[in-house]
Amino acid sequence: VADSGYHFLSWSDAVTNSVRTDVGIASNLTVTATFEVDSVDTPATLYADWTTAEGLSGANTNLTADPDTDTMNNLMEYALGGDPEVADDATILPTFEQTATDGTNWTRCVYHRRTDAGTRGLTYTIQTSQNMKSAAWSDATVEELGTGAWVAGFETVTNRVWATEAKKFLRLEVELVTP
Repeated sequence: VADSGYHFLSWSDAVTNSVRTDVGIASNLTVTATFEVDSVDTPATLYADWTTAEGLSGANTNLTADPDTDTMNNLMEYALGGDPEVADDATILPTFEQTATDGTNWTRCVYHRRTDAGTRGLTYTIQTSQNMKSAAWSDATVEELGTGAWVAGFETVTNRVWATEAKKFLRLEVELVTP
């Protein structure tokens, strides 16, 4: 029986069933069980797996790299479901729309989020600011309205921001948190 954190692979005589009963043995039989450490997915290994699956190598695997030069770095491509080697920013970036509900003006923001974002260490935050020069971005006025299906492994997230100011800037902040 494997210890916690390990799993059985095979016996030294190529038997692959972990439970065995040997019969008709005329002399001593010595076999050794081979075990392997269970793989543990971490945010860093999941991101590395994605870069490999996307065919990236070298400096193009960095979170801040932009191999397709579409203005979306790898972190945004990874988080939003983009292809780091295809300039697909127009179909992946969040959309913003002015709406009104019961006399209140809102800006609606829709973006794609991985359904396993927590496991991948990804956080998504819509932030607002009164100007583009200030470092004072806030998410205090953002309300998530709901989610819907998009493509496998992703969902569409709809948020709204109260639009009372004459001018307000919005952005989607994505972070990869690794323990």
